[in-house]
Amino acid sequence: MAGESPILVGFSGYKHVGKTMLIAKLMTHYTKQQVRVGAIKHDVHGFKGSPDQTDTATFAQSGAASIVVADTSGHYTLERFDQKPPSIDQCIGLLGQVDVVFIEGFKQEPFPKWVMLGEDLYSETAYREPDYLTDVMRMSEVLGFIVAKPPYAVVNQDLRVYDRNDIDAIVSVIDRLMFTK
Repeated sequence: MAGESPILVGFSGYKHVGKTMLIAKLMTHYTKQQVRVGAIKHDVHGFKGSPDQTDTATFAQSGAASIVVADTSGHYTLERFDQKPPSIDQCIGLLGQVDVVFIEGFKQEPFPKWVMLGEDLYSETAYREPDYLTDVMRMSEVLGFIVAKPPYAVVNQDLRVYDRNDIDAIVSVIDRLMFTK
């Protein structure tokens, strides 16, 4: 897959439904398979990389458009200060050479994604769909629903529902995306 565009796999859902935990498990799985993995997280609550009273915060307050912070262990990060949020394509471009990108958020963007449902949408017979589902997402891009416990059904939806702990079933869907590219 070297040199090709990465496969994009998104995860949407309200807070505390297990998105980050599931992505971390999938990253571990694919890393063991020698797949280069990247991740993008859309932070709707505001993100501040440089804490106050640091050198990088001073640079930012002084008008820097971009700052790279690097340490002796090989870890580095880029902070950019633009007038508008970056596009998903800009974020992907920053990842470097990866085979698959797991994206938390960006639910309105056009790529395959899972919808994770939590306790707030649970009932004994079926989960309710989230209010954003048909307003901002194209149903043709939804891979399925992921839930924490039965029932494995979503009201008025025919898409498959997966247990968030059934990594093998989720991986099989992602593998189909990767190998049918």
